[in-house]
Amino acid sequence: MNKFRNLIVILENENERAFSKWEIILFKLLDKNKEKLKTKSDYQNFISRILEVSGMSPKEALYYYYVYSINYRPDGKYEDIKKGEQKIPGEGIKPATTSNYNMRNFAENKIPFRGNNVEGFWERDSKGEPQYVITSYNWYPIFIFKDSKWYKVSESYSMSTAKQMGQTGIYRGTNYLSPRAMKELRTGRDIEDIRDEQKKLVSSEISKILMDKPYNFITVYLHQTPTSGSHRIKFATNFVDQQDEKFVIDLDVLEVALLDGRGSIITRLSDDMVDDNLKKQIKFALNGALIGKLDTGIKDAADFDLNVDFKL
Repeated sequence: MNKFRNLIVILENENERAFSKWEIILFKLLDKNKEKLKTKSDYQNFISRILEVSGMSPKEALYYYYVYSINYRPDGKYEDIKKGEQKIPGEGIKPATTSNYNMRNFAENKIPFRGNNVEGFWERDSKGEPQYVITSYNWYPIFIFKDSKWYKVSESYSMSTAKQMGQTGIYRGTNYLSPRAMKELRTGRDIEDIRDEQKKLVSSEISKILMDKPYNFITVYLHQTPTSGSHRIKFATNFVDQQDEKFVIDLDVLEVALLDGRGSIITRLSDDMVDDNLKKQIKFALNGALIGKLDTGIKDAADFDLNVDFKL
């Protein structure tokens, strides 16, 4: 019982922390290398390498340099800084005026800016949580940076807004949310509640796609096989079941057919032609194709576990 209570305390403390585990590790690494890092440029280069190795955008190095600098603690106990206590670089400062062509550096580093019908700024939600918001036409929240994560709206609304979204340069690590979910996140709704709702929508949508027909057909491209090219997969769905965070989908693949450039069948693959390597490719391709059928605003909540039985 005591161990369970201790675990609750640890989890609660993590939820109350201003910075993620990754950010705390980064700040401690910077502390450790302070004697080697003499200039702002030295810090940026060091942080860029850490970001790149971590699969994040190295172009955000300036932002993390500023966050570290204004939240520096001589004792190195960054984990003790609680949400709402952290200092936010750029919060409350006058936005810089820039062209949309040059707004990328501002957007990636969460620096307040104002472009042509697009702007980025820091604000706090109804709970006092800081967030960097990029809006289009002073209305649509197209990006939100919150709790160390980027969120991107799943709809572009118009060609001009779509262009603005591309000009921000924000691509890596974005989590897609529907326009309604973006507005809810901005007002302070917990992301876990939003994710739970997304999963319900995934369950409903994927069940409609798969269970309304006795058979489904998906065309996928398979490579490095004796029959490389476009293949039409015919399959039947036995059940869709949500287990914890995953959606278990049980399928029977009934036919694999190689297609020509016009979509006509060249040949149907027999059981002996579908080896283990090809089966893995088909399973991977089916997974991607099924996620691709979902609305962009809920794709990030779709974690599929496919059980595939080949009955050719």
